[in-house]
Amino acid sequence: MARPASSLAKDAFRKRKRTIMKKALELSKRCNAHVYVVLKYHGRFHVYTSEKSRQWPPTVGEIETSYPPANDYGAGDVSTDAANSDAAHRHNADNRAANEDVGVGKAIENTLEPIQAIG
Repeated sequence: MARPASSLAKDAFRKRKRTIMKKALELSKRCNAHVYVVLKYHGRFHVYTSEKSRQWPPTVGEIETSYPPANDYGAGDVSTDAANSDAAHRHNADNRAANEDVGVGKAIENTLEPIQAIG
């Protein structure tokens, strides 16, 4: 008998969540990067943090005022093929140029609205 679609979706989420968390740990260890990942699935948050401290993760205000400006990525910016990766780099370069024209605070404020909904 075939499994229900909801069961398949839960299994897929569980496996992909595990992969994302492993990749976050790998990025943290190999590159000495601070990593914070938030996933929301069926109303429940799943959080990974590479560092447990009061200073991590940064607040939205700290991100807004950081220099150089934060790079923001959306679903269209993330890809595994080289052509799309180059396009994402050009997109971020365009965003940095826009930040200089509009003012860093306002441009970042506009891109952080979805993040504020999580917190």
